[in-house]
Amino acid sequence: MPNQMRIPGKPRINGAQIEKLKVLTFDDINEGNQWLWALIVVTTNKERPVINNFQSSNWAKYHCCPRFVWEIPLSGQLAQSVRTPEQRYIYNHFQAFTGCFVADAPGYLTENINPALGL
Repeated sequence: MPNQMRIPGKPRINGAQIEKLKVLTFDDINEGNQWLWALIVVTTNKERPVINNFQSSNWAKYHCCPRFVWEIPLSGQLAQSVRTPEQRYIYNHFQAFTGCFVADAPGYLTENINPALGL
């Protein structure tokens, strides 16, 4: 279903698909940890880095593995004019400028790293 929502012009979710959906309850969550790592669909990129930060932190704690966080360098012509105090503000208030890696956690690539290897 999420892939259907990504394709412009393709029919969106229909009534039959909506009927298959179940409202998540506290009882569902308490019954097991299958919901801890469920797919979360967001409507804008504003929610995505916040959820990714929260989930990656939880994954690292739950699985007792390291979590590496770094500041993504600002680039481009405008970035050269941004002074250090403004950079600190950006990194402290906008999680989209922070990278994260957690060992053994599911993830996705946003750039071609090594096309020969399929990455």
